Amino acid sequence: MLDWMLKRDDVLSLLKHICNDPLYYDKDASNFINYELFDNISLALFICYDALFKYQVIISDVYYFDSFLEQVDMLFQKMKTIIDISDGIHKLLGNVVTKKLMLEDSDVNNNQVLSYIYDKYIVNGYYICGYPNSFSEQFKSNGIAVKLDISRTLPSEILDLFTKYRVEDIIDFSSDLVFTNSMLMGCYNAMMVPNFYSQLLGNNKYIKNKKNKFSYLREDYVMCFRNLQKLNFRLDFSREDRDKLYKYFKDEWRALGKGKGNIALAFIPRSVIDENTSFDISSFIKNCKDCPLGDAIFKLIGPVTTVGCEKNIAEGDILFDNLMGYRKLVHTDKLPDADTTEFVFKNRDDFALSNAYGKVTLLLILGSILITFGVIVTVFMISRGM
Repeated sequence: MLDWMLKRDDVLSLLKHICNDPLYYDKDASNFINYELFDNISLALFICYDALFKYQVIISDVYYFDSFLEQVDMLFQKMKTIIDISDGIHKLLGNVVTKKLMLEDSDVNNNQVLSYIYDKYIVNGYYICGYPNSFSEQFKSNGIAVKLDISRTLPSEILDLFTKYRVEDIIDFSSDLVFTNSMLMGCYNAMMVPNFYSQLLGNNKYIKNKKNKFSYLREDYVMCFRNLQKLNFRLDFSREDRDKLYKYFKDEWRALGKGKGNIALAFIPRSVIDENTSFDISSFIKNCKDCPLGDAIFKLIGPVTTVGCEKNIAEGDILFDNLMGYRKLVHTDKLPDADTTEFVFKNRDDFALSNAYGKVTLLLILGSILITFGVIVTVFMISRGM
């Protein structure tokens, strides 16, 4: 879907800036819907992918892309909020469509722009499904079984553990495959499925630190393990059960293909899932007659929706794509992963002892500093003949 864009150096440069430069990602997102689901970097990155996707579906013309990308880059640099960036992107899309249709700016021409976008993005557009990397070959060979319940892949002994320690109270075992009109949420779903696994590793009520909650979204293997330790301590697993849980965590991380920095997406024509995707565009245009073009475009294609699907989707009806996630774009030393990291498993008592020693060490250092200070003061007073 976005192959030709992602091969360009300027696109790759923008994506890397978004993942590494606070000027690009440090934005106020408090007024953006579902902002609490994302950390700043992931939200900015997925907003950028959403802009590229909308350009491809609506315009799909290389001729206007240089200017469009340059202006998207400027939006990320100059705007202070995610809402402003999103609004700016929809205005840019409207401007490009106006140029492509060789129209002048006017309310009448705005109607043509909205009709054109409606036809491209809604009538002939796509729904998006994000899924685990490990399911790629299965989906490409056999299509998508919409009733697939990824949680059923759980080993029986792990299900027994979840029941024993009432882990079900904090984990949602609902269906993982979601079909959405939003590239933003498609990327999010791809990174967060399976739901039960991402919740186990940080997205649960026992993890209070906001940064820690996003550890699975960023595929931070070490932080996910630490979150699992906190859950283990809170629910008071036995040593034997703890070891089973930790082994499952590591094995499942590998099996799901986590840590590769890939965002696996399936694009399905809307007509395949919903045979009647159209609505009365003329009434929509009439209701938006007093709206600026950018605002009208956002109302038309911006709101996030999900759709139910009762039938399996054949592989021939699906376009597949893999986008680059945080781990592939961030500038840092090689990030730890399941194949390179070994943990020393500790019990609650081990941590208590470790913390006690830490406190004792701190007190010893503080005491030494005070004694040294006292000696210095005494020497100074003696030297002054006091």
